[in-house]
Amino acid sequence: MINPNRVKPLIPNIKSEFKYNRLIIVGNGFDLGLGLETSYNDFILFHVKEVIKNAINLRKFDSGLIEASTDFNYGVSSINLLNKRLDSFKNVTDLIASFQNEIKIKFKTLFIKDVFENVKVNNWVDIESLYFKNLIKLFKLVSDKPFDKKDYSKIAELNQSMDLIERGLKDYIQNEQNRHDFTYVNSHFKPLIDSFFEPIRKKENSLIPEQESKDSPQTVFFVNFNYTNSLTKLLNNSFLKDNREIQIHGSVNDLSNPIIFGYGNDIGSIYSELEEEDNAELLRKIKSFAYPSTNNYHNLLNILDSLPYEVFIVGHSCGVSDKTMLNTIFQHPKCLAIKNYHYNGEKEDFYKRISISRHFSDKPLMRKRVLPFDEWAKIPQKK
Repeated sequence: MINPNRVKPLIPNIKSEFKYNRLIIVGNGFDLGLGLETSYNDFILFHVKEVIKNAINLRKFDSGLIEASTDFNYGVSSINLLNKRLDSFKNVTDLIASFQNEIKIKFKTLFIKDVFENVKVNNWVDIESLYFKNLIKLFKLVSDKPFDKKDYSKIAELNQSMDLIERGLKDYIQNEQNRHDFTYVNSHFKPLIDSFFEPIRKKENSLIPEQESKDSPQTVFFVNFNYTNSLTKLLNNSFLKDNREIQIHGSVNDLSNPIIFGYGNDIGSIYSELEEEDNAELLRKIKSFAYPSTNNYHNLLNILDSLPYEVFIVGHSCGVSDKTMLNTIFQHPKCLAIKNYHYNGEKEDFYKRISISRHFSDKPLMRKRVLPFDEWAKIPQKK
């Protein structure tokens, strides 16, 4: 829980009436702390269960991602028992192993099979980063061939796989968020959200606050990377003033702000090679080209340019699939400090620092801006 009597010092040597903004970067760890099962693992586990359930009932079922079939005829009592057995599994590895003699599973594309194999082996997967690794692998097979021998069909299939996963993920998240109802007043996240609006404290030459400042953030902005409406619900009934949310990757609830699903690192030599190939299919799932569909990204840039700002990271992995945007935020001249919120102590915070460092080309600047571990900066977890 957030210590209500203590706010860590954030900005050195500030003057009275210092005007600044606060930028809260919200990732999937925020939703997980609220109790939503919105990780890629959760989605894949649910999807496999649904495919097997339908195959048991219909003998054959095609979800678009997976095709499953069974040669067995099940009665009502057997189906009920199998469904109870299905519900007991908490990971994909055990689930598929348990049903391999009864259900034949066929993955519709090689990439979808790769996603599921990663979950089986590691019990975790970053679909967007895995996509880019596959894209580079396929690109290298094409790039060295003569122009008239180049075949981009495998890359087109890879992108179509991402389209299929995106549709399935969107439906899953829509259903998952509808299962939950919470309000700011009754939520265990209330102390956390309140802390985002608290004033900073001065710090002189040590980490111990010497004198409290009356300066609260001019405006608190939430840059929400999630597709859900959970943060929107909490803020809308929170009675907090001057909160502003940008759902930077869209929302499953808003047709005018469609979800953006792909890879967001267009920095570096490998990406330059993709551009030089002069084939649009190579860049179709790069996030940079989806951002101009709305005003979100330019609104964010306007915020960064307006006043000095702090960054609070709440539940975002800071993975390289969002490298371009995080690099823009973290290395901007008006960024003052970066504070990470954790749910599992200093070890977790240590590895998050490594992730954050990948978004800095200026390493001394990174060491200056990333604040020390704060044991009180915790993301609450639903019990």
